[in-house]
Amino acid sequence: MNFPAIVLVHLGGVEKIGRAECADFLREFLADREVMGGNFFARKIFVPLVSRLRAGRFCAALKSCAINRGGELKQASVFYAESLAQKLSEKTGAQVFQAGVYGKKNLKNLRGELERKNLLRGKILFLICYPQIASSTVFPALREIEKNFAGADYEIVKGYGHSGFYARAIANSVSQNGGKFDALLVLFHSAPKPQLKKFDYQKECEKSFELIRGHFGGIRAEMAYQSAMKFGEWLGPSAEQAALRLARGGAKNLAVVCPGFFCDCTETLVEIGRDLRRAFLAGGGENFTYINCLNDSPLQVNMFFEIIKEACSQYGIVA
Repeated sequence: MNFPAIVLVHLGGVEKIGRAECADFLREFLADREVMGGNFFARKIFVPLVSRLRAGRFCAALKSCAINRGGELKQASVFYAESLAQKLSEKTGAQVFQAGVYGKKNLKNLRGELERKNLLRGKILFLICYPQIASSTVFPALREIEKNFAGADYEIVKGYGHSGFYARAIANSVSQNGGKFDALLVLFHSAPKPQLKKFDYQKECEKSFELIRGHFGGIRAEMAYQSAMKFGEWLGPSAEQAALRLARGGAKNLAVVCPGFFCDCTETLVEIGRDLRRAFLAGGGENFTYINCLNDSPLQVNMFFEIIKEACSQYGIVA
């Protein structure tokens, strides 16, 4: 592909899974005004306290789903971002990088790397790895790109959850890995309702759900939201409410997919793959199949390849 670099932009993560590193990451993440909201002084008091209190639990969750590479535990989402970048480099023939909005391997540090490699002379393509646009996810990514790549020539792909390539990839993953199921639960990350005033994330999720459900004909399919916090008003119904309703309604074999995440993380592997499984089985269900995110699978690689080709055509880049 005739451009110097493609950059996959994601949340970020810790380089080493330790309590102190987790506390630092949480502090940076929660301090973002788009994530927590509220006034500056409230965040300044609240965020350090919460980061310290949650660091141990966050660290344990990361370790429980970490990937072991050469005796070193690597955060699952970071591993998949790195692997996906490498596979897309091979697929596209372009140099593909990955960078987080938060953490040490971030967009600011990536700019320095691209400068050292003399890759800022041509157009750069940023692909923000959140399928649905939310003010707490995509907005910070856009802000950090604009701040750290001022003066560079770039284009941005954002909000690909309405793409046919995306819906087919998710549907194929469900068909290949879901086994025999009589109900499908499609989960998206919840968000505080006040954030919808900035951007209608709920409508984004509903559009993605309709595209995915369209591939499954007569199968009973429902959508719900996961990972809501215990304060304020958040989008619902919750994952547990939906799963228990399906179990009480006669669904015995439930397949669950989380297409709002480009790769697995604690919120999919722990909250859904472990905790929701327990709730569904305790509520009368018989079989629970968690379908892993696309991660670095051929489905994901091919999907991003098509999205990149489409972007190249849109922006006049020769692919």
